[in-house]
This record gives sequence, structure tokens and C-alpha cells, in this order.
Amino acid sequence: MWTQADRDLYKDAGPRYPSDVTDTQWGLIAPLLSNYDPLKVDLREMVNAYLYLEKTGCPWRYLPSDFGPWATVCTWHDRFRADGIWSEVAALLTRAVRRQRGRPAEPSAAILDSQNVVSGPQAGIRGTDGKKKVRGIKRHVLTCSRGFVLAALVTAANVHDTQAAGWLLDRAAEAGWTPVRVKADGIYTAHGWTRPRPAMG
Repeated sequence: MWTQADRDLYKDAGPRYPSDVTDTQWGLIAPLLSNYDPLKVDLREMVNAYLYLEKTGCPWRYLPSDFGPWATVCTWHDRFRADGIWSEVAALLTRAVRRQRGRPAEPSAAILDSQNVVSGPQAGIRGTDGKKKVRGIKRHVLTCSRGFVLAALVTAANVHDTQAAGWLLDRAAEAGWTPVRVKADGIYTAHGWTRPRPAMG
């Protein structure tokens, strides 16, 4: 029969959820949140809750109660997004992992592409891509050669790739990414690419 001593001996001392940040990860992220006055909120738990949501895809109201009230988590998530914290965290971790894998922290080359997505009935921007006959949105993504996202942009599907590319590269520059070469398919070298940009290949 199991006793409390047995439970203490064999209990799982790991993270509560696989998505929870480790002490090492939190040590990297915490300085970015040092200017916030959390009052009665544990900011590490707010980050853990957001990562849980991203990993599982559950609705806000289905968030496990041990993270705290879902409305509180939602408020902090939106505040971090408005302040650019999530982008800063992503950039910090991207540079750290690139160094860990023996690559320069700052990527010199990037990969640019887009994808059409059929939109649902929810409110929001949408348009029709005349070539692919898709009504919805278009996701534009810039990654480094290791596959880490440097910048992302969502537009209506009728926005041409060459037009969105300039906005996407501007967004990457605002986040501190300055690749000297961008690899993309032929559509980005078509007529309409007029703004000075990194070399395309």
C-alpha cells in the first residue's frame, strides 16, 4: 500500500506542464519583465499560461485554474503583446539557440515566403487572391536559415507578395534583424519590387 513517504519519494519533481518554462529559461526572460509591477500576479505563471495556451490551443475559458483566473491571464497576455514583450522574448531566445547550435546570433541570410489561408466566418480582414482563387488571408513569414521566425505579417489574400515584403522587412528591422541576403521565389523579383532591400536570391 502506498504511503505518504512513498509518494514523496516517487513524486514527479518536473514541470507541472511540459510547456512550463524552466528555471534557466525564466532566468533569460525575467529581465524583460522587470519594469512591470505585478502586484498580486506571478508573472512567471502568466508566461506559463500563455505557453500552455499556445501549445494546446484550448479556449481561454478552458485554461486550468492553477494558472489563476483566465481573464487575468488574458489581460497580461494582451498587455505583453501591446508592449512588444513576446517579440522581444522570441528574439532573445532565437539568438540564444542559434549561438548554442554554433551559429552567429545575428543571421546574415533569411528566407521569405507567403501562404494563402481560407478564412472562416469570423470578423477580420480578407480578400481574394485572383491567381490562386482563394478568399481569405495571406500569411507572410521571414525566417532565418535555421527556421526561426524573424517576422510575420497577416494581410488580406489580395495583397501582392511584393507589396507585403517591404512591410515584412520593415517589421524585421524594427525587431533588430538585419539580414544581408533574402532568399525567395520568383514572384518577389517580379515587377513591383522597387524599394531598396537586401539582396534577393
